[in-house]
Amino acid sequence: MDAVVAMVTDRAYVLAFLASFLLVSGAERGGRRTAFWLASGTVIGWLAEAVSIRTGFPFGWYTYHPESFPREAWFSGVPLFASLSFAFLSYFGFSAAYTLLSPLRGRGAALARVEDPARARSGSVLVLAAVLTTWADTLTDPVAHLGRYWFLGDLYEYHADGVHFHVPLSNYLGWLLTSACIVFANQRFDAWLSAREASFPPGLTLPAKPLWALGSLVGNAAFMIGITLYLLASPEVPEHVPLRGILISGLLLTAVFLLAAGVLLRRGMSRAASAAA
Repeated sequence: MDAVVAMVTDRAYVLAFLASFLLVSGAERGGRRTAFWLASGTVIGWLAEAVSIRTGFPFGWYTYHPESFPREAWFSGVPLFASLSFAFLSYFGFSAAYTLLSPLRGRGAALARVEDPARARSGSVLVLAAVLTTWADTLTDPVAHLGRYWFLGDLYEYHADGVHFHVPLSNYLGWLLTSACIVFANQRFDAWLSAREASFPPGLTLPAKPLWALGSLVGNAAFMIGITLYLLASPEVPEHVPLRGILISGLLLTAVFLLAAGVLLRRGMSRAASAAA
């Protein structure tokens, strides 16, 4: 019970992203697929981290500090909320990739994605989903690494200094591999389930539904940029911490994402218009 209370009081931002995942995935894929994604994403993410803190693969060598967070829920040295983040970030990456590679019809609140199960299960969506999920982590980890200076807390440390604001390249390669495994597992589950269903279950009606996952990724970026700005104003952060570099990197990475997403969204709308002509 203490762990549940701690999740609500200490990790409210994680619950907010989790609620976004449940809303978006439930609207797009229905209850069974959402439940499987949540379970598989959490378990695969936990397994990858549990192996990595013992062997250095796939994220590199690092150590969590469970003794500093006695109220957290821990499983074999990995905090539950960290495992949950793999589920919702990988889903946002998948849904955004599927949208960016799909024809789009309508405008404004009526914007809709042309659904194609074969495209959703394609290798191109798998690769782009893994890239987008890893992109989200390039914004997250340099800031999370400074958790001792904000409400995340001194959660973990790397055993060796990394090239990206003290984060090792292996961490991002690990995210690329782990998120690809999560998406692949869910693509296979979707194929298995679709073969046994008469039709895809209808989801919630959301305005401009294809943009919600993209908005969730942007929300994560905005949250991390906001934390960086807070740290810049905090007198507790030593001057040698490269916060300005982290901020510039985060802004540039977000700008590149928004530019690329805008180009692909316009291309998707043009494909739908050409097909209808």
